[in-house]
Amino acid sequence: MGSLARTFPARETRVIGPLVNHLNNRSQEVAAEAAIALAKFTCEENFLCEAHSKTMIEFNAIPALMKLLRGSERAQLRALILLCYLAVNAGNHEALEPARVLTALEGVDRMVLAQYPELRELVAKAVYHINLYHRGPHSQRLTFVI
Repeated sequence: MGSLARTFPARETRVIGPLVNHLNNRSQEVAAEAAIALAKFTCEENFLCEAHSKTMIEFNAIPALMKLLRGSERAQLRALILLCYLAVNAGNHEALEPARVLTALEGVDRMVLAQYPELRELVAKAVYHINLYHRGPHSQRLTFVI
């Protein structure tokens, strides 16, 4: 799916919609695999990552990912990665605030970050982007996960 994700135009949603639906699958394995596939659309190597991120949010990926954060360790990890990509690419989207994505990202366990140090920068970047758009114009508070 990696190289293929780069070939889909932004308005092509026939692949993204069903993958987002699989985030709600009863099987944590299926949901985790869907998150892996969707992350390939939203990673920074994909030049359409912003458009694809907004499409996923419009297909209600955020509530499904928030639910996956309470799943198995593998599902949590994959949901966290995709949630971070969505926050980085579409941090100004209004769906992020009511879903309490910032709270979830700020609450990432230090043990998870110790176990997966490559996530530290991605989580911090996601928190920064959400703070940038949703903390209000007078707030200077920036939260970093360390």
